[in-house]
Amino acid sequence: LTAVLARRAPGLRQLGLMALTYAGLALVVRPGEAGAAGPDFWAGTAWAMTSAVTYALFLVAARPTMARMGSGRFTVLSNTVTFLFVAPIGLLAGVPAVPTAEGVMWGAVIAAVCTVLPFFLLNEGVRRWGAARASRLSFLGPVITLAAAWTILGEEMDARALLGAAIVLAGVVALELGGRKG
Repeated sequence: LTAVLARRAPGLRQLGLMALTYAGLALVVRPGEAGAAGPDFWAGTAWAMTSAVTYALFLVAARPTMARMGSGRFTVLSNTVTFLFVAPIGLLAGVPAVPTAEGVMWGAVIAAVCTVLPFFLLNEGVRRWGAARASRLSFLGPVITLAAAWTILGEEMDARALLGAAIVLAGVVALELGGRKG
């Protein structure tokens, strides 16, 4: 998207490295068992891709505002607006049960560590580096999730997942090193 807006096509090396990185990402996020990619998997994949494209559009369009406001204020404003749109939908859907104090505490921890902090970091990255570089670094998200699932949750990783993680890491490093002027 950044290349289209700048009217500057990425080079063959960059396109090849991005294709390689996406191939590694496919190995990381693929279904665990053969034949497990049923209709729910593909529907989920379509929703995730749609989300990624619309969020990319948002990040590119929001960069001037982010630069003017600062990433901190922008993050607070954008998350507040999002909450104001999403909360009524949740209320209309109904609350399944009243959460316990422990549930509220863990919900707050998850919201802070898994949502608020990443938004602040991503928006600051977009403000400082631009959407293109921040998106390249976001390739690392699934690899970090894979590593966390292995270390924290004790999930098993097979050789394909490890190979995919290695490919993604190598692709991101090569993209980053290739983008710097030596």
